[in-house]
Amino acid sequence: FTTALSYHAAALLCSSCLQRNYRTFLLFIYGTSVYIAWTFGVSLGSLFVRHKELAAAAEPASADSFSSNLWLQTLGQSGAALALMIISFIFFWFVCGLSGFHTWLVATNQTTYENFRYNHNQVPNPYSAGFFRNCASVWCVPVPPSKVQFRAFVDEVQRPPVEMGYPDWSSAAPLSSSSSPVQLNMAELSQQQQQQQQ
Repeated sequence: FTTALSYHAAALLCSSCLQRNYRTFLLFIYGTSVYIAWTFGVSLGSLFVRHKELAAAAEPASADSFSSNLWLQTLGQSGAALALMIISFIFFWFVCGLSGFHTWLVATNQTTYENFRYNHNQVPNPYSAGFFRNCASVWCVPVPPSKVQFRAFVDEVQRPPVEMGYPDWSSAAPLSSSSSPVQLNMAELSQQQQQQQQ
């Protein structure tokens, strides 16, 4: 869930990232929604299985009179399943809400920024091409190539450019031990440690 929100915030910062990774982001949040719903369902199913096991182990005469007590025993013995159900129920609404919101954005051909900045409620969205074309513009187009050259050769030493305001470290004079109080303190510490060891 945190990864989804982090990715969501980062995707808003650059449009090229949004164009390349939006389909992957949608698949991620849809898959997370399905996984959370599956976790909730499996945890609920394990409660019913445990209840059936306890009912089979109980005597037939006492099973009718203590059916509510069997459910309390089931809940008491299935703490992990109950905790998973509560956590997945809470997170399902956040992730499913994010999935629904992005589904609506795809259907109306908007970005999150456009939705919050230029709310098109009163005026029709000028970029909308209809539901099917909007969905096809996300799901049925080729992914543009990456602008990062992963196989490019890299210099051994990369220095930040001076024209961007970084200092030119290559022309700087080396620090002497007398000019640096940190180096003096480290030298004193190492002498003290050597004296303590002797």
